[in-house]
Amino acid sequence: MERISLLDIIGTYPTTRKSCDELFNKINKSTDDNIIIDFSNVIGITNSFASEYVFNKNKCKKTIIEKNQNKTIISMLDMVNKIKKPDKVESIKIENF
Repeated sequence: MERISLLDIIGTYPTTRKSCDELFNKINKSTDDNIIIDFSNVIGITNSFASEYVFNKNKCKKTIIEKNQNKTIISMLDMVNKIKKPDKVESIKIENF
């Protein structure tokens, strides 16, 4: 089981979708099918990072286990997980007045 330190890869406060994509590029290149992401000393994450993290984790074929998350990180990931995405986007008709 490979262990990846989020602190070492991104830093103490991951903020961008791009940084999350870089994390998952590393995960997807790993030869190990089981990955532990260690959140030790990470103080928080932004909504953008959390949203991209959940998206990437859901499409990843590897088993990902999070360790050492603080309450702030857990709350942010829980919030993003609860947001329901629309199944399809309805077109909106805009009329000129």
